[in-house]
Amino acid sequence: FGNNLADIKVSFGGVEAQVLSVGKNSLMVKVPPHKPGKVAVVVAVNDSVSNMMHFEYKVVGVLADRGQQTTRPAYE
Repeated sequence: FGNNLADIKVSFGGVEAQVLSVGKNSLMVKVPPHKPGKVAVVVAVNDSVSNMMHFEYKVVGVLADRGQQTTRPAYE
């Protein structure tokens, strides 16, 4: 993947994920929020684009922020 995080783009259903770290054969990304369902995942390094893979968002519960009235879905 290389060492420059700026050269690596990962998208989930067309929404860009934040790349947190890169290893020799792995990436760690922060998965962006999305409604439940399957989406395409694509990795691009400079002009090279990976084959599409699928990722499925599933709601498994609701997280509540302490001291706030809002809730947000928790994904598996």
